[in-house]
Amino acid sequence: MKLLTTAATALLLLPSAALAAEPAGPRPLPKDAPKLKADKIVMVVGSSVSVRRYRVDRLPKWTGGHNRVPPQCTNGQNVFFRVFEMLNDHENMCWRRLPDPDWKKAPGWRGESRLPWRDASPRISWEATSPDTDARITVPAGYEKIDLIYTSDPNGDAIQVTIDGEAPPENARVETRQDTTLPPKSEWGPVFETLDSHGKPITVGGRPRPIRNIVELRARYALDPATAHTFRIQKASADPKTRILVWGVVYWRGNCVQVVQRAKGGINCGALPQYAAIQEITALKPDYVLMEAINIRGSAAGVTRSLQPGYAWCARQTARGQDTGQQDTRTRPPADGKPRRSGARSTPHPVPGKAFKILVYATPQANCRAFRAWFSDPKHKPPYGGSAKTVADENADACHRAVIDLCAKYGFPLVDVGATVDAWLAKHPTVRFVPHVLNDWYHPNQWGAALFGQTLHDGISTNWPELPLRPITMPAPPAAK
Repeated sequence: MKLLTTAATALLLLPSAALAAEPAGPRPLPKDAPKLKADKIVMVVGSSVSVRRYRVDRLPKWTGGHNRVPPQCTNGQNVFFRVFEMLNDHENMCWRRLPDPDWKKAPGWRGESRLPWRDASPRISWEATSPDTDARITVPAGYEKIDLIYTSDPNGDAIQVTIDGEAPPENARVETRQDTTLPPKSEWGPVFETLDSHGKPITVGGRPRPIRNIVELRARYALDPATAHTFRIQKASADPKTRILVWGVVYWRGNCVQVVQRAKGGINCGALPQYAAIQEITALKPDYVLMEAINIRGSAAGVTRSLQPGYAWCARQTARGQDTGQQDTRTRPPADGKPRRSGARSTPHPVPGKAFKILVYATPQANCRAFRAWFSDPKHKPPYGGSAKTVADENADACHRAVIDLCAKYGFPLVDVGATVDAWLAKHPTVRFVPHVLNDWYHPNQWGAALFGQTLHDGISTNWPELPLRPITMPAPPAAK
């Protein structure tokens, strides 16, 4: 287990006063950045800490707006945005959500946001219920690959895909039906007591709750870069009881990193070992997982109790990279090639496992002197059942040590945002912990999210040096009042 402290680098976050103006674009990749040998997926798994919007509503103009960033990156400059900023290949990747003007759509597409885990970050797809409701986009010459990004559904139809009017050799018909049948009881997993992201006791395991939708699945297509292409999608059948749900596409050249947002309120604090949460992660087969660690509770045992179940599952997954023991949520194409009748149920089948690398990032709480000082002040009462005892040095030190011990137990590298925050505040003494780093007990604002980003940047550089990584742009500190 490696513990990386970023206090030294934090003092270098503000290179010039020019940062007060909005940057014209992301920082360039270093000249010696590594070259990827294959496309990779980096997934963010955590709570609302990493995805919620707090005074960071606006995306920088250089992104092109909400229609030109990855799914669930519409909450402004939060922690996930910083992961996108540093890892996305901005020069060679193009994200196009379905409402983007580059899409030419027939009437009838309707936004659908009633999707699982939509509380902290907007999850949305666009629904079509008729084969006449098609959409097409022109991909300029020079691009080699395109992913169709779609959502599965219990009433899902197939998506019919053509490229330049012809069916592609693979994924010409993308089955989107979600199979909600449950696995055998022997595969349900144990029942255990844990804590949710707010520290409340919960019981998980036992009979699983089937998930109705898995968002942002991918179907990939090769493109000839010598020419432009027209990529067209439509619902495969006229069955009025079925629908397709589409987010849009991403197309690129070369090998790139795709960043995927799977942080939701509580998904790695109690919820991760549940059947539905595991499906959320394994459906996209990530290569790397950034795992948030909320590291303050009423006791060190509470920290361990809330994080250990998810970490134990991740450790098993990273160790074996074999069958996850879960069941695929999508329908296999019938062996005879004929469409299934509406409502037909398929037999679930095992999800192929895949080993992934883990990097844990601890929130600026237990190991953050500014956090302790702010919430030990009687004027700043800790929420979510916290108290002065929670932030007292003895308890906070023990909670911090619990995360270190847990990561050591499972062999996960660890970075801690707390040291970065303390160093930044020391450099800017007129800035306050609340509201200039966190907006409340948990959630970072614009500057806090950037400090998370700097810590993650250093952690990725140290532990995953094979990934091309660009510096992030730290916003100028707020003016003193």
